[in-house]
Amino acid sequence: MGEPMASVFRINRPGTLRAQGAQAGDDFAEYMGRLIHLIPAEVLAVYQTIYGILKSPTASPFLPWLPIVGIILVLIVRIWGTRDQSNNLQSVQWKAVLVAAVSFVIWVMTSGHSIVGFVLPDLRIGSAMMVLWVFLVPYFYKGQ
Repeated sequence: MGEPMASVFRINRPGTLRAQGAQAGDDFAEYMGRLIHLIPAEVLAVYQTIYGILKSPTASPFLPWLPIVGIILVLIVRIWGTRDQSNNLQSVQWKAVLVAAVSFVIWVMTSGHSIVGFVLPDLRIGSAMMVLWVFLVPYFYKGQ
């Protein structure tokens, strides 16, 4: 078997923009879905699985550190996955890496989990951060 292909997560600008009609539904769920699309799915799966294991029946002392492991995994996956065919670090889409890492942090906080002991005092703050982040990302990052 050969080496895994680089650039599996590279983000390219679309050739044209297409508008789609808005559908009625749960706005929070819609924004959460948009936020999750910015985070590598395999990292979310690993995080959720390990979180469930560490949470029950009693919380492990490692649990507050799990989001840090998640951030590191997001960085590894996005750095590896956004390189072009040359496989060098200069070709990494660093803005996409940053967007994914920030998205993961917002997702963790909005989910009510702690990050090294820090928990949002009010989940509405996380919801506001999520809505603003999903709204702002397309304005400062459009891919290559």
